[in-house]
Formats: sequence, C-alpha cells, structure tokens
Amino acid sequence: PKPQQSIPTQPADIIFAEIGEQLRTRRELISLTFDEVERHTKLRAAFVKALEEGALDRFDRLQAVAPAH
Repeated sequence: PKPQQSIPTQPADIIFAEIGEQLRTRRELISLTFDEVERHTKLRAAFVKALEEGALDRFDRLQAVAPAH
C-alpha cells in the first residue's frame, strides 16, 4: 500500500520558518557562506537568506536564480 502523507497542521509561515532553520543549520554545519551557496546552487544569496529567515514576503521582490557567469 502507498504510504499516507501527513497533512500539515501548522500555518505555512511556521512550517516555512522551520525549513529555513534547517537550511541554515546545514549551511553553517558545512561552513558555507551565502555567496558560496549562490555559486554552487545558482540560487541568489539574497533568496537563500530569505529562505533561512522564513521571509515569505520578500520572495515577490527577489529573483531566485542567479545570472550565469
């Protein structure tokens, strides 16, 4: 049988903040700066920072993907 997916019981902003916290913990664990994350993932540093901060309101203003070099 197919495993059932759990339905979130918390508001999206709380879930998003928890995801951001996990991202920050992992990034810091391997000692990456925001600029290094941008270089390796092609996600803009400002976007990664907003993810980590759980700042949903800033996504509309940010372009997620960094320009090709």
